[in-house]
Amino acid sequence: MKNRFNIVLARTAESLFWMGRYLERSEATARLLDVHLHDLIGTTTTQQKRWTNEIQAMVAMEQIDEPFEALAMRLSIDRDHPSSIICCMEKAWENAKSARDAISLELWESINVTYSRLLRTFITDLGHSPHAYYAWIKDRSAAARGLGDTTMNRDQAWLFLHMGRAIEQIDLTTRLLRVKLLDPNEEDWVVVLRCIGGHEAYIRAVQRPVEKELAITFLLRETLFPKSVLYLNLQLESALLSLSRNIRDLNASDIIPPSLARLIARLSYPRVGEMTGSSLLERIDEITETQSDLFNLFNSTFFSPLRDLSKAIPQRSEVWI
Repeated sequence: MKNRFNIVLARTAESLFWMGRYLERSEATARLLDVHLHDLIGTTTTQQKRWTNEIQAMVAMEQIDEPFEALAMRLSIDRDHPSSIICCMEKAWENAKSARDAISLELWESINVTYSRLLRTFITDLGHSPHAYYAWIKDRSAAARGLGDTTMNRDQAWLFLHMGRAIEQIDLTTRLLRVKLLDPNEEDWVVVLRCIGGHEAYIRAVQRPVEKELAITFLLRETLFPKSVLYLNLQLESALLSLSRNIRDLNASDIIPPSLARLIARLSYPRVGEMTGSSLLERIDEITETQSDLFNLFNSTFFSPLRDLSKAIPQRSEVWI
C-alpha cells in the first residue's frame, strides 16, 4: 500500500515545532497578564509586588522592583524578551514563513494578518484597553490553532506543530506550579486555574470548590482537560509513535524516551503522598527533565542532519535557529 504520510525537511520540521511553541507562548503570556490585570483593582501594594516577582520568575526575567503595569507593558512590547507577546508573534510569523509549503494557506494568512496588524496597532490598542488587546491576542492564537487542526493533514508537518504546542504548554504549567508552590502565601488557586484557562473545566470535572490539592491534581492528571500535563504527555507519546510507524529508520523502542514512559506511568498511577509537599516538587522536577529529554530527542533525531535518517527525512545543511 502506498505510504501517504508526507515527509518534511529537517529545517521545516524545526520551524513548525517552534511556530507551535511561539503561538502557544503568546497566548499563555496574554492570558497570564490579563488574569492578573483583571484582579489588580483593590489589591495591596504587597500583593502586586508578589505577583510581579512571580511572573518575572515564570518568564525568566531579571528580578527588579517595578510596578506591575510596567512589567505587563514589557511583556507585551519588548522585542528582546523571548516571552513577550510581540516577540512570540514575530517568531511565529518567521517560522510560518519558513515552513510556508508545509502549512495550509488559511493558517498562513491568519498568522500573517495577525502579525501585520500587531506591528501597526499594538501600542495604540494596548494603551487604550489592555484587556481588549490581550483578548485579541488569545483569539488570534486560538484561531491559528484551530485552522492548523482543521485544514492540515495529520502528517509529519502537523505532528511537529502539535508537539511544539504541547511542549510549550507543559513548560508553562510546570513553571506556574513551581512558582506558586514555592510561595507560602499563595492561597488563591482560582487565579492559578484561570492562568491556564482551566477554571471552568475544573468546576465541570471536579464539581467541588477550588482547593489547592484538587487544583494541582487536576492540572497534572486530568485526562479530560487538554492542558493537563498527563494529557499533553500522552499526546506527545502518540505523536512520536505515529512518526516511528511512518519513518522506516525509526521504531517505537528507539524514539520514545524512557523518562516519558515513566512519567506517564507515575502520573497515571501515583503513590500515596506523591502529589503533596516535597514529593510534588520532585514530580515537577521529573516533568522538567522529561521535557529536556524530549527536546534533545527532537534536536538530535529530527532537526539535525544525521546520516542514519537521511532516507527518512530529506536533510539540508542549513537549519533554522
